[in-house]
Amino acid sequence: MLHLKRVVNFNDFIRCKVSGDIISYGDFYYEDDEDGFIVKATVYKAMLREKELNEFNYEKLQRAESQLDYRQALKEYEREFLAQSLFERKIAHKEVY
Repeated sequence: MLHLKRVVNFNDFIRCKVSGDIISYGDFYYEDDEDGFIVKATVYKAMLREKELNEFNYEKLQRAESQLDYRQALKEYEREFLAQSLFERKIAHKEVY
């Protein structure tokens, strides 16, 4: 599981394993607690954003003939996305039944 951390000592320098950038004082990074994998937070967010843009299907939006059709298609995509990502969310205090 990735944990968000921040470099708090001014003389600590960590290297991002994805981009090779140096993570220095004040920068945020993600560290995997299983294997120690480190990625800079800005690199992670940029890669996540790029992945979301590549996965999004713009075909239905491009076929919209009016502003109303466009708005309805956007709402439908939003509902689909929220439904897909519902089970990926972590539950803080999961109760056992």
